[in-house]
Amino acid sequence: MVLSFSSSVAVMHHIWKMACCSSRLGRYQQVVWSQQLTQLQQRRHYHAEERGVYGYKPSPPNSYQVCEEALASRARQAAVFRLVEAYRTHAHKVATFNPLAGREVRELPELEPARYGLSDGDPVSPEGLVSAPGVSTVGQLVEHLKTAYCGRLSAQFTHCATAEEQEWLAERLETVVSESLSSAERLRIGEQLIHSQVLDKFLSVKFATVKRYGGEGAEATSAFLGQLLALAAAAGLREVVMAMAHRGRLNLLTGLLQYPPVQMFQKMRGMREFPDDVKGIGDVLSHLNSNVDLEFDGHKIHAVLLSNPSHLEAVNPVAMGRVRAREQTAGYGDYSSPTSRSEPGDHGLCVQIHGDAALSAQGIIQESLAISNLPHSRVGGSIHLAINNQVGYTTPEARGRSSSYCTDVAKLVDAPVIRANGDFPEDVVRACRVAFEYRQRFRRDVFVDLVCFRRWGHNELDDPTLTNPSMYRNINTRVSVPDRFVDALLEDDLLTMKDVERIQDQRYSWLNQQLAQVDSHVPKANHLEGGWRGMQQAPSAVTTWDTGVDPQLLKYIGGRSVEWPSNFVVSVFQLKGTHVRLCGQDVGRGTFSQRHVMLVDQATDHVHVPLNSLTDEQTGFIEVANSALTEEAMLAFEYGVSIESPNRLCIWEAQFGDFFNGAQIPIDTMFASGEGEWRGQGRGGGEGSRPQW
Repeated sequence: MVLSFSSSVAVMHHIWKMACCSSRLGRYQQVVWSQQLTQLQQRRHYHAEERGVYGYKPSPPNSYQVCEEALASRARQAAVFRLVEAYRTHAHKVATFNPLAGREVRELPELEPARYGLSDGDPVSPEGLVSAPGVSTVGQLVEHLKTAYCGRLSAQFTHCATAEEQEWLAERLETVVSESLSSAERLRIGEQLIHSQVLDKFLSVKFATVKRYGGEGAEATSAFLGQLLALAAAAGLREVVMAMAHRGRLNLLTGLLQYPPVQMFQKMRGMREFPDDVKGIGDVLSHLNSNVDLEFDGHKIHAVLLSNPSHLEAVNPVAMGRVRAREQTAGYGDYSSPTSRSEPGDHGLCVQIHGDAALSAQGIIQESLAISNLPHSRVGGSIHLAINNQVGYTTPEARGRSSSYCTDVAKLVDAPVIRANGDFPEDVVRACRVAFEYRQRFRRDVFVDLVCFRRWGHNELDDPTLTNPSMYRNINTRVSVPDRFVDALLEDDLLTMKDVERIQDQRYSWLNQQLAQVDSHVPKANHLEGGWRGMQQAPSAVTTWDTGVDPQLLKYIGGRSVEWPSNFVVSVFQLKGTHVRLCGQDVGRGTFSQRHVMLVDQATDHVHVPLNSLTDEQTGFIEVANSALTEEAMLAFEYGVSIESPNRLCIWEAQFGDFFNGAQIPIDTMFASGEGEWRGQGRGGGEGSRPQW
């Protein structure tokens, strides 16, 4: 099961010298070994602060300091600053972000000025304390802090690792609440919400017995993702890769991602999502994917919604790997030139959309976070959106987790959490803005907890009152989120009822037109486009062998394989211009000290990877990724890397044979069945190089 490499780099270099003398490899005979040593020197430092190895560029050290004026102000007003810090730390406990909670005012002793020897009339100088220039008394300060932290928008961020992050978040959170959305932005949100609601109502009539896992109650998700895509496009990012489970997936597909509803209707009728001439079994309705080019205010961006297995959250590290691989293909971030200022995450954004119950309970979440900021797996920070409908299937949150919030796992990596009331899409958009700006500035993960509700049961055929009667008595009396938002637009004279009816009628008409094409529409196969163009689907049986490598070279390698290290096989791929990614626990040295594809300088701890200095013509390099002690997330990550391009050999190694079982979910649901089920996953589909184990 394990692809094993052996012997030492020194032996490999000796064999390479022999190969250079072979007529089969005559074009490499003029290799200048001194130039190779120079190249080696350029790629050798893994642990050094100023250099890295292929696939890892160390980030510059952080020299941030809180300014002296702010520190002096805090020292002079120590009691006031303690009150400010109390709000930043504890106010989320009394904030009004839960749409299902009662309206009673809760008191928290930590937020009382008297606790710090203060009264409302005491004078305050806000400089260095808060972002509120007009504040002059403790009473005014408290009102400012309540507005910033105790309302429909709140946050947990004082656990963040650096002072710079905490200072930036405090300033941004205390100003974003007063930022108004333009009329055009509000109208755009209103249209998105109406479209989402129309789809759910349309499907409830036309496909009454289909489990669609609608977004009703969480419609503000469309406002969040619409804003996020627009921000990413405006920032110059080229791609957004999204991982998402079933809740609200069809709304996102046919809305923002422009997925043809006719193909969704065909799936509901039991038809395949592939043309008849494409082999594959297909997958269920809630696993459909999308790849689409979008434009926002003149800025273009490519959006990907990955196919996902039914195993909750298993697709998250796939999205991370897909983003990482695209940066390698484009030469961004860790794969940019030594003189480039490109950072990880400059090319693409990973967006992970979670359900609340799975977020707090699925172990792959912890594993994915554990590798999120490591060399060779970092992606410049993911934005996590928790669609928090406060119940997991039938289990209420009090029985579904031991932590206070579903997002408490974020503290594992010191990630901030911004919490927003899903009944108010404008606040959700504000949360999105802070999250995106944080990610762009610090290139670290950030969570947004969209606290909402689920209008129906786990699916539309389920009766949730059997297990959660009190919750659903509350939900059944609530006005829908789109209706509430449209009412506000009507009240502000931004829309008329005729405008609303026009938007609804146009959407219903379009959906009916799409439904009428079900029997005639031929789905498009997109799995051999982009970098996969020119390839073909594998036949049922292989009758002729074509490895892509010269047959004489294969015979030469095979005949000497007993005495040659298998590192030489990897070098063949590299010399053909194919990047190689070797990943797993202790793969650099080898668990049993058998490989030594990397050598560690005994004096400096710098790492040498001689395979990256084979020739001066070399265009294919090996990335040696000694991974964290995780199997499931890491192998899923490698799957995401492999589906991005056929011009990459991905090798994953289980440290021991029984460790293989820890990766069983990606093995079963991605490698064994992903090609047949999804076909078009990723930009080019699911064919080509796969990690070997």
